[in-house]
Amino acid sequence: MSQNSEPQTTEPGSRSGMGRRAVQRAGILAGTALVAALAVGAVIGATTMISANSVRIATEEAAPPLTVSTVVLNVQDSYAIPQDFVGQIEPRRAAVLGFETGGTLAEIAVDEGWQVTQGAILAQLDTRVLDAQLRQQRAAREALVAQRELAELTAERQEALADRNFSSQQRADETRLRVVELEARLAEVDAAIVGVEVQIDKAMIRAPFDGVIGRRLADDGTRVAPSEPVVEVLERAAPRLRIGLAPETAATLERDRPYTVTIAGADHEAWLESRRGDIDTRTRTLPVLFELRGTDAAALPYGLVTRLSVTREVPGRGAWVPLSALAEGTRGLWNLMRIDRTGTDGPVVVREAVEILYADETRAYVRGGLTDSMEIVTDGIHRVAAGQRVLASGS
Repeated sequence: MSQNSEPQTTEPGSRSGMGRRAVQRAGILAGTALVAALAVGAVIGATTMISANSVRIATEEAAPPLTVSTVVLNVQDSYAIPQDFVGQIEPRRAAVLGFETGGTLAEIAVDEGWQVTQGAILAQLDTRVLDAQLRQQRAAREALVAQRELAELTAERQEALADRNFSSQQRADETRLRVVELEARLAEVDAAIVGVEVQIDKAMIRAPFDGVIGRRLADDGTRVAPSEPVVEVLERAAPRLRIGLAPETAATLERDRPYTVTIAGADHEAWLESRRGDIDTRTRTLPVLFELRGTDAAALPYGLVTRLSVTREVPGRGAWVPLSALAEGTRGLWNLMRIDRTGTDGPVVVREAVEILYADETRAYVRGGLTDSMEIVTDGIHRVAAGQRVLASGS
């Protein structure tokens, strides 16, 4: 084998081996320096954050207390609930009139809305048959009167003849009793005349009181049955109100004081007149009647809706608070923020749980651990937390 085919060896002390080792050492040193730099940066960043947090906490501790509006509670043993009840105006008396006997309606003399006085004729049946009967009875009476006069004269003559024995006593008695018979027949005819006159009078409907015509339920020429409604009369004097109230509210009303009712946007005075003794099965209310007084009361139309406002006292110890002072809590309770001034660092906010008994548009009646003169935050309670220092109004 020739010398050219033998492998070449590199000596350990050659230049190329020393270069490679130098490059490796430089890489290791650079990596170490980078790690050290990152560590120093992390330390510096952490230190900066801690310093910033310390400054922020110090700043918060040094911030002034939050100013809040407060109110002092007035604890009471009951609260008043306003209640509105709806009723309507109705006439004191109203009559739906008809004829006692049937017949043909000859005339209705009034129309709806007409003012009528007591006794005025409102409607009338055709009474031609009754008029004929009346004339017949009166003619029969005139005939009986003539017969009675003749019988009286005959009886006088027979008595005179019997006294002189020119006639029998039997004949005298017959003529005398004939007079008695005719008088009885006259009384019978008189009674019949009265009966026909009553029928003619009942063939007319008269106004039972001063009032106004309500409904007109039939027209001229109509065949009406006995007691069939024909015309309605409503009394205009002293209208009254019928209002259904809760039984417990009705029991508190007094007779010697006026109550304000709203009718068509105007206020009127109403006075308690009477309470019904039964509950309305539809509304479960007790009907109460009020007298409506005033010069313009009679001009109000019947059926107009009225509104009565009354207050009812409900027992229950608590206090009124603004709705803005309440925040929803847990288990159906609500939270108030009360002011505690017992600490040495000034007023702080304390959470107080309460229960709402009644609420309206602006305030609520609540109960709980409330005491007289307790001071609560009235608004902006979402800006404060329990234990926070505040500057309360009036402090």
